[in-house]
Amino acid sequence: DNAYINLNRALSVVSEEGPATTIVRDPFTSDRVVKILHPNAVFSGFTVRDGHAGVYMEAGLLTNCWVVRNAARTFVHGVGAYLTSGTVARCLVAWNVGVDHPTIAACGGVMIGAGLLTDSIICSNSAFGGLNGVAGGGGVYAFGSATVRNCLVVSNQSKHVTAGHGGGMVVQDNAVVENCTVVSNVCPTNMNGGGVYKIGG
Repeated sequence: DNAYINLNRALSVVSEEGPATTIVRDPFTSDRVVKILHPNAVFSGFTVRDGHAGVYMEAGLLTNCWVVRNAARTFVHGVGAYLTSGTVARCLVAWNVGVDHPTIAACGGVMIGAGLLTDSIICSNSAFGGLNGVAGGGGVYAFGSATVRNCLVVSNQSKHVTAGHGGGMVVQDNAVVENCTVVSNVCPTNMNGGGVYKIGG
């Protein structure tokens, strides 16, 4: 079941048995396990796990998936999922771990700059910063024109040697958060926003 999946055309890839038994993993890649690049691409009913990072989206739909236990060995935007557009719906994003970068905030769960994250659980993800970087958005980092709606963001952390931002969420500029529950998230070290940290806007 080791695989790297690139959906760059109008295809629907749907598992028959759901994410509990249908697993896509690639512990050897330095890239994403799954990329969704076409507006009419659908990826549904899988677990995406054990990669350097989970899902990258420029378009399309990720639904009814579990994106879990991905661990970045070097910096990436959003270890669980990174959206420049597209929709993530009815997914679990959990137990993903992001590391630091000299100037850019790391995000363990979902980083979204446009598109929609909806009806999903973002749980137990971690953004870790070392001496160089700043840890930010353990669960979600939303910026640009992103919308996060009807999500549970729970038990995530942003941890840094000297400072962390937004254990649950970082919300930057014009990003919109609607009807979300953000609970039991932490910044174990200094400072800003154990639950939500707002930048600009």
